[in-house]
Amino acid sequence: MYFPVAFEKDILLSPKSIQFQQRNLVVWKSNKGVVCMPNKCPHRNAKLSEGRVIQNDRIECPYHGWQFKPSGKCVKVPQLPKNTKIPMACSLKPFPSKIYDDIVWVSLQNDPTFTEVELFKNNDNYYVSDYYLKAPYSYELQIENLLDPAHLHFVHDGFQGNRQRVSPIQIKNFKETDTLLYGYFEHDNKDTPDIEISFYKPAVIIVSIYNKQSKNLLRKNVIYVSPIDAKSCNVLFRDVAFKDTLIPQENPFIQFHSQMLLNGPAKDVVEEHYQFVNLQIIEKIMDQDLEVLKGQQENIMNYKKSKYVLPAQCDRLIVAFRKWYSAFSLV
Repeated sequence: MYFPVAFEKDILLSPKSIQFQQRNLVVWKSNKGVVCMPNKCPHRNAKLSEGRVIQNDRIECPYHGWQFKPSGKCVKVPQLPKNTKIPMACSLKPFPSKIYDDIVWVSLQNDPTFTEVELFKNNDNYYVSDYYLKAPYSYELQIENLLDPAHLHFVHDGFQGNRQRVSPIQIKNFKETDTLLYGYFEHDNKDTPDIEISFYKPAVIIVSIYNKQSKNLLRKNVIYVSPIDAKSCNVLFRDVAFKDTLIPQENPFIQFHSQMLLNGPAKDVVEEHYQFVNLQIIEKIMDQDLEVLKGQQENIMNYKKSKYVLPAQCDRLIVAFRKWYSAFSLV
């Protein structure tokens, strides 16, 4: 079973240290693809993530220059005499890894399965902003938070929600399969957009926001989650903003010039500025979740027999997730 651990762009220039399922690993880009292996040299346990990639063919330990191929085989020990056979004990065992949707995926299984889900295609119709967080709360708490449409108006008031628009939430469509949990939610308040949530087990959540009247897609968040240990997880947050929703539709003059800015000669400058501002907003949103979930994690650790009380329709996905997770094995 594969889990997402890093953005591909973060390993293009140098090795990256990652933590996943209580292991310290290093991921790096070779000419054969992404490589994942233990983040320690068998010589003296130095971190390989602090070394360098040589000619996209091998990774070099920063401490004494030992070099390893993508297969994990140690091919250079500078301290040994020339033509000396390098002992097998000097080599490392890599883990299965791949790149999909510009995300690095890793498995600790020898023969893992990977289900490809086409999440979106890169094109000129939207901006994509990527943000990483090593979250100080568990994998399951992060998933539950993302399956919860009701917290947006309270935790993210002024960003993704509005306390003044709080109303009962009805689940209009629910689906559960071996690979998917799905719910479409409508607020009783007519001014509040609809929310569609899809959980592709065990690691990807897509939250889509729709115009209540037209049902047009306004915005999408794709969030990738992988466990580190019982108290922390990796969160890769990908915001997808459609350009059409950023352009005022009421005034033709403003609409025309907005189109020119977004798609004209200055589009790279506009996108760079948008990314700068949007990443600050994403960071603020993640910080808002962080404060609440840290407290929730603390309570769960202190009160071993605590239970959830889930009476509302908007809790339907969380109920289904908890049932699935109780039988789920991470390995």
